Amino acid sequence: MSFRHFPMVKTCKAFYFNITHLKPSSRRPAFKSVVHPFSTNVQLLDASYSNWLLKTSKSIPSKIFRPVKYTAREGDSTGKNSHHAFKNMTALCLQTKSDSGFGIQGVLEESDSTDRNEHFRDILELAFSKQFSALRDKIKEMHDTYGTIEPDIMNTVFSIVTSDMPSRETLPNDDILEEPMYMHRNKIGLNSEYYKFLQHSVPQLHSLHRSYEHMLSSNKQFQENYIWLCYHQNDVDSLQRLIYMYLKNSEYNSKVLGYILSCFALNYEVEFAKNVFQNLLALNKEMSPLVLDVLTSNFIKIGSLFENTVNVFYSWVNTPNTRKPYPETVARLLGEYYRYGRPDETQSFITYIDTFGYSHHHRIDTVGLKYKIINRQPYSLKKRVTKGDFQEIRDISNALEGRRNEKICFYYSLMEVFCKYSNVRDIEYLIRFMKEDGIMLDKSFHYLISMHFVYNAKFFQLIHYIDTISKEIKFDEVFLSYIYEGFVSTFPHHASLFASEFSKWITSTPALPDDNKDSLRSYFQLKKQKSQYIPYTMKKDILDTRKYDSLDWKELNSLKEENSADCPLLDQVTFRVTRGFKDVLRKGVKPDIKVLEETFRKSNKGQRQSIWEILRLIRASKQITTKFKIIEIQSHPSASSLMSFYEAENSNLNANNRITAARIFFNNRLFAQAEQLLEKVDPEEMNDRAKMIWLNLSLRNYLDSNKLSNMVHTVEHFPINDIVLSPYINTQCCYIEKNIKKKLVKEQSKKDRYLTSYTDNSNPSSPKAYAENDPAHRNDFAHASTVEGLKTALHTVRGLIGDIQIRLSKDKLDIRNEIDGMFKFLDKWITSGDDKRKI
Repeated sequence: MSFRHFPMVKTCKAFYFNITHLKPSSRRPAFKSVVHPFSTNVQLLDASYSNWLLKTSKSIPSKIFRPVKYTAREGDSTGKNSHHAFKNMTALCLQTKSDSGFGIQGVLEESDSTDRNEHFRDILELAFSKQFSALRDKIKEMHDTYGTIEPDIMNTVFSIVTSDMPSRETLPNDDILEEPMYMHRNKIGLNSEYYKFLQHSVPQLHSLHRSYEHMLSSNKQFQENYIWLCYHQNDVDSLQRLIYMYLKNSEYNSKVLGYILSCFALNYEVEFAKNVFQNLLALNKEMSPLVLDVLTSNFIKIGSLFENTVNVFYSWVNTPNTRKPYPETVARLLGEYYRYGRPDETQSFITYIDTFGYSHHHRIDTVGLKYKIINRQPYSLKKRVTKGDFQEIRDISNALEGRRNEKICFYYSLMEVFCKYSNVRDIEYLIRFMKEDGIMLDKSFHYLISMHFVYNAKFFQLIHYIDTISKEIKFDEVFLSYIYEGFVSTFPHHASLFASEFSKWITSTPALPDDNKDSLRSYFQLKKQKSQYIPYTMKKDILDTRKYDSLDWKELNSLKEENSADCPLLDQVTFRVTRGFKDVLRKGVKPDIKVLEETFRKSNKGQRQSIWEILRLIRASKQITTKFKIIEIQSHPSASSLMSFYEAENSNLNANNRITAARIFFNNRLFAQAEQLLEKVDPEEMNDRAKMIWLNLSLRNYLDSNKLSNMVHTVEHFPINDIVLSPYINTQCCYIEKNIKKKLVKEQSKKDRYLTSYTDNSNPSSPKAYAENDPAHRNDFAHASTVEGLKTALHTVRGLIGDIQIRLSKDKLDIRNEIDGMFKFLDKWITSGDDKRKI
């Protein structure tokens, strides 16, 4: 007689595998839900996993419900980022053998009560089917019946619910720990499936764990699961209680410690995180360098003061028996030294790196190359990449031969720099290097290149690029954000129309799932601005409530400026300078430059002195301090202050700062200085909008300084066919035309008076000859010459206006057609997701 083997009987490991793949009853064939005492269909009964589990549950060791423990040693052997497609990085990977010897076996063998076993079977079934409301009721019923809930029951529920969690897709050089769920709520795209799972399961599990925290918190496995849930729910209060309980254990999981420290760091509690970290070091327990890596990474991410990041690093390396930091950690800190350190501090740290044996590590070499490019022209928005840089790229790449994943991370680091600071030509050159090394562009690189077009307001190029790569990769919602932001930055005057059409498309398209549409519509929001250059921009919160947590913080844009002693806007500025910024610094965090800048613009002289002190304290870059100097002279211009600024900063200005400073000098009738500033603007640094502003200021400056031939030359050489025009430049050119006409009428009147005075019908000599021979009347001749120059300038500007208006009319049609074609293309791309040839 042959016996049919039950599934999952060979090993505990195989059993666990099958348990994690067990489908809930709602997804299994119908016959599995109709097993009853009178069933005689033995084969169908045996095929039921749940029935088999019922029969054998008393002999199942409790440890089979736990996955393999993640150890620090595994992290060391594979490296921090062994590949940019991690598996589930959750507390599932952290589960260890229970501190309690009781386990599930004990739960079931304590009593042969059928009711108790029935309760447990029901809990398992509800956990598999994720019926959280019924699960909560059943656990409560079991607690009410037996007066307790065993930790292993809750731990098993956690394991079952999270067993089918989607894999987390990561980018090269991404952090080891996933971003917490609460920070991802207002984001779209990357990891959407992973975070949808978390949003469905984590709040339910967190609530369940919180309900029984008082009776289960002594169990180590429960602590680790609950810590992970608090991290994702941002439950800082519960986490503070859990820390002290967890530290009572004889040994720690380094990854769990990483979640604890990350939670406080991401809430901008830098000083508290530092204290916890230093207490951990004082316990002299073995910890993986992962803990240091996670903390330094998060400190940098949130904008911690440079001194704090350095402090935690040296606390680690100066503590006896700690292990050598990861090379990634050292490289990351070296980047901070290049950004904020003084030259002597940076050189001292480079020397110190020798003590770890990392002097020639490719991570260190990569950071050195990146900042050599960035710091080569410290005041420039665009950086020049030399042949020597490309040769160094080749040398590092050759040193990584046979280490494909490291090569991908290396090229990704460089692509980040190129896409932010360089041009398409250099990006294409880097891609050529990658192809020669057999590294093909995947989504992570396409994200960066797409953002390059967004940064530089190149919407048409962006759409063309996305259209091209759509033939190779599957649709990702993150590309919708690039398209939306790219359009708004390129065509801010048409942004309102585009936003309306985009919202209609999201609502009506069948290609997008309905449960995504509300979140997408809420993400794509516009903000109207009082600016003739940029009337609309993407709506983004300036004040992070976790960072600026006092209720006294208000958005300046929401407050009205009134000419009275009781002015809400001035009160907010006073609060920020006297208390608000100090509170943020006391946490160990730098205030955001944008918040400092908007406050500086509204501050008085004494308040500005306090902000200058903050800029010194946070080690603001030269570019930033120069921008604040421009704001200061703009608010209180005087001939002496303007000339002092010009002499000190003329060679230290990027394109945007030059244009802004030129406007200030022009408004104060310092035309020669304004001309010098505008003529030295690097065209490579200007986007299309900056080029239009530059044209407007140049023409107005030349007109008021009577350099009419320069006006004509500027118009004739303006690349009107190579840039995206906006209605702004048409309005400004019409204003310039009006000023030329006014000046022409005035000069024509002077010329007519001159001709009337000096024309002698009996004397055939011309007025010109007469004036040239009579020094007293040379100025009158100059007026006559100016008239001719003004006529030429007027004709040239009118031609420019005509060309601009034709282009704007054509662009309006092109934009309309591009939008319609874009929506059709997106529908087709989204629905082609089943194409297995795409990545």
